[in-house]
Amino acid sequence: MAQPILVTVTAPHEDVAVSLAQAAVEQRLAAGGNIVRGLRSIYRWRDRLFDEAEVMILFQTTDERFEALRALLVSLHPYECPEIIATPITQGHSPYLAWIFENTG
Repeated sequence: MAQPILVTVTAPHEDVAVSLAQAAVEQRLAAGGNIVRGLRSIYRWRDRLFDEAEVMILFQTTDERFEALRALLVSLHPYECPEIIATPITQGHSPYLAWIFENTG
């Protein structure tokens, strides 16, 4: 049986985040995508330290849809190695969880 998950993705700016969210929701790979502005990311990449503005997308989906969602995001994302992290949703408001299942099937 499918389990609800939250998938976290960062993007370089809001236009990219909007296009990723729209594609995922249109293809029913995610029920929704919340775009969070104002993210500041400090990270190491290829032996260099970066401090950059980003935005975050929080996708509501199921574990059964994760691989297809991941593949879509990787194919559309401008980063060489995008952050795509899935976290199980162990509990939640049951009507909201039902909405996730209804919109990812």
